[in-house]
Amino acid sequence: MNPAPFNPYAAPKAVSFDKALSNCWRKGKVVVVPHGHDLPARCVKCNASAEMEKPRKFAWHHPGWYLFILANLILYAVIAMLVQKKAKVAFALCEEHRAKRRNFQIVAWVIFVLGMLLVGTAIGMTDNDNAGLFGASGGGLLLLAIIVGVIGSRVLHATQITKVETRLKGCCSAFLDELPSDSPNPVLRF
Repeated sequence: MNPAPFNPYAAPKAVSFDKALSNCWRKGKVVVVPHGHDLPARCVKCNASAEMEKPRKFAWHHPGWYLFILANLILYAVIAMLVQKKAKVAFALCEEHRAKRRNFQIVAWVIFVLGMLLVGTAIGMTDNDNAGLFGASGGGLLLLAIIVGVIGSRVLHATQITKVETRLKGCCSAFLDELPSDSPNPVLRF
């Protein structure tokens, strides 16, 4: 018996996640992804079917390097740029979580613009006593914009990047439950 012929006009079939074909696994609340592989096409925040996004860049360095902040912030920034390890991993977000992330980014940009307007107003008010108040308020809004933008738009973050794998945190428990708890490839078990 011949299989059904391919129908190019048929509706797409639902993407199912096969644990046996996965190249990533979980270790507690951390997802381990070998370099060159991506996460499954499921939303990392709710485990619903979702479209893959373009690969995102993740950077990580050992937490011990943060001690250089005590010596000099610029020195830390230079050292962190030199010693950080980078990786690219693609993951998926459903429409709801993609919209939530986009809304946080929009709010952060609006706060940033308001902060810049207040700082600009303070610079223009050289003869007024309220210039300091406007400047401080603008500076506070700029700081708030950075905090809202970084925290609100962050989906996953790297906890470790080695020569062979990237460890990511921030996935929901339903997504983690779908992953095997050990490496599917015995060569990658450390």
